[in-house]
Amino acid sequence: MALTNTQPNGIKQIIRNVVTIANTATSGTATIAAVDPAKSLITYLGQKTGTTVPAGVELTNATTVTATRAGTTGIADFPFQVVEYW
Repeated sequence: MALTNTQPNGIKQIIRNVVTIANTATSGTATIAAVDPAKSLITYLGQKTGTTVPAGVELTNATTVTATRAGTTGIADFPFQVVEYW
């Protein structure tokens, strides 16, 4: 889901999505609409499903979010939000 503001002040867009990490994997990625990483903030919204091990999300580049976890057991979903500012 993306919300885009066409006015050049404040928030430009908000993107919400989920990275799913496969069973036996420690990381996964999601593709998002392009953002300027220098003007963006990513927030990990808490683990949705799967194991309860330490995890985090990172804005890897303008169109990729990577989630990582310490364990490898089970499929896990990691919701996130990216806010891009003007």
